[in-house]
Amino acid sequence: MKTLALTFIALTVSLISNAQQAVDSLSTTTINVAVPNCHNSDGQMMYALYTEADFLVRKPFKSAIATIEEGSSHAVFTDVPPGIYAIVVLHDENKNNKMDFDTNGMPLEYYGTSNNDMTLGPPSFEASKFEVGNDSKTLDFTIKL
Repeated sequence: MKTLALTFIALTVSLISNAQQAVDSLSTTTINVAVPNCHNSDGQMMYALYTEADFLVRKPFKSAIATIEEGSSHAVFTDVPPGIYAIVVLHDENKNNKMDFDTNGMPLEYYGTSNNDMTLGPPSFEASKFEVGNDSKTLDFTIKL
């Protein structure tokens, strides 16, 4: 009976150890985002990291607000798990925390997306998406407005 108990304890410790190693091996990534071409230093830069399900319709997976200094801004997203994402950046010149539109529906503030898709109309997830892989440690993006 003692041998059975010791075997059970050893097996349990082994399983716990293996489970911890599996958790430790899960990769997370740091994403650095730079916007070098701000049209001015007014307001703030708003950054949003989206999954496809949330793209422009729900709260982003991660978000950040940064200052603009000498025409450029940057933000960092940490602990991003593997997956498919898209980044949207908004130069919120009047600091009202939203994009402003003209009466005809055209945006009054500059924006950009990952992959720098410049097609007319609202940004699309398909054109902006990128993959964070299991082996990714750091990804760097430069987004043009």
